[in-house]
Amino acid sequence: MLIKDQMSDEQIDAFIAYIEENEMIQAPKNLKEKILQESRNEEIQIKTAHKMKKASAKAQFFIYSLKISAAVAAAVLLLAFIDTDSAPAFSMPKQGMERKTVVNFLNEKSNEWSGKLNQFSNMLYQ
Repeated sequence: MLIKDQMSDEQIDAFIAYIEENEMIQAPKNLKEKILQESRNEEIQIKTAHKMKKASAKAQFFIYSLKISAAVAAAVLLLAFIDTDSAPAFSMPKQGMERKTVVNFLNEKSNEWSGKLNQFSNMLYQ
């Protein structure tokens, strides 16, 4: 059982007052000055800056990974839903026509879309 279930509100208030008056440990009087002095120390500032830079690099890599994953997912979706105006890639070629394999079709379309994505990304970062 919890203590609150056994004690009334008045007893809890009395207990808190007793702890605050008799049992609490006081912080050292010069704690604030020590903290400020240590924060001005160049070694600690360098260590802190290094840790922040390291965390920042990890965050940048994570964001970069998310961007790449999104680009790959978009490319796969675009390839899956491409509407072709010509005959399907799986049909048999007619006489005199070059046979178009699935690999050739996917290669052409992926090259086409990668060019479009490249143009789009160049437009964003210029």
